[in-house]
Amino acid sequence: MRGIALIALVLFGTAPAFAAEEPSGCDKFKWPIDRERAALTAPDRAKLASGSEQAALPATAITLALVAPVDAFH
Repeated sequence: MRGIALIALVLFGTAPAFAAEEPSGCDKFKWPIDRERAALTAPDRAKLASGSEQAALPATAITLALVAPVDAFH
């Protein structure tokens, strides 16, 4: 009985090691991200300052310049 428990414990301990070996990185997505990558790297993206107001939600990706919390209200 202890042998079975020991084997089960060893098998459960090795499961995270198998999961950690999954491929990762920007080129390993299971769906195409070309459109999103192009939107985020487009040179003509609108540049907005932190705290600026927008009349409507932009239809394209934007670059938002953030400031440190201590400088946000000055």
